[in-house]
Amino acid sequence: MFEFIRSHRRWMQLILLLLIVPSFFLVGIQGYDSFMRAEPELATVAGQPVSRAEFDQAHRNQLEQFRQRLGAQFDPAVIDTPALREGLLNQLINQRLLANVAIDNRFSVSDETLRNTIAAIPEVQDNGRFSPERYRQVLAAQGMSPTSFEAGLRRDLAVARVLEPVGQSARAPAEVVASLETALTQMRTVQLRRFAAADFRSQVSVSPADIQAWYDANKQQLQIPEQVQVQYVVLDEAAATQGVQVKDEDLAAYYEQNKNRFGQPERRRASHIMIELAPGASEE
Repeated sequence: MFEFIRSHRRWMQLILLLLIVPSFFLVGIQGYDSFMRAEPELATVAGQPVSRAEFDQAHRNQLEQFRQRLGAQFDPAVIDTPALREGLLNQLINQRLLANVAIDNRFSVSDETLRNTIAAIPEVQDNGRFSPERYRQVLAAQGMSPTSFEAGLRRDLAVARVLEPVGQSARAPAEVVASLETALTQMRTVQLRRFAAADFRSQVSVSPADIQAWYDANKQQLQIPEQVQVQYVVLDEAAATQGVQVKDEDLAAYYEQNKNRFGQPERRRASHIMIELAPGASEE
């Protein structure tokens, strides 16, 4: 890689190991065993599908990785975004591409290298030494068998060999090399001083008058706009009668059953002509 990396190759191998191995424990290697399964495909790389099951497994493990890092601050609603899912899918595609390059160019890893890599994983060690029992327990907790895990790790180590010549051929300005060396080797001395609110609470005295004065001065900040919660039902005659067909005989039957509702009692209106006669007038 850079001149600094050439002179610190063992360091870079250790960093590469730390980048490769956790990816199997946290992302899993289910994808290596699911190339030929009849599952929904999200992408196809060189004729080999990236299945939905492979993506879901990697997604679950990625969220678990965030949960372990963030602890109580972990919030899936904030972290699990479309951009995160897209990045994960691109990562799976890139892994598949590099694995194909390693296979096509016959990159391989010896059994001794594989054993040493596994033995160096802290999660499978007991008192600083590789523990076969611990190794099986960790894999079982991840839903993996030793055979499938070792096959996937062997492939990923082969991918690392594909990338190694690319890094060795890189050149960078001296300023970049110096910055990288500083970032890898620098040390910081940090002191922590905690200011607890309880230590200062007794030094503060707030009277009811102070509270009222602050409230009067900041009343506008404590108000919210008027809100109304409304529920309503829309009765649309056109929508309600759409597709409804009524036959003439149905109309006649309904009328006969309800004709009293449509009728009115008989009513008469009489008109009289009144003529005033003089007293003693004859009937003629």
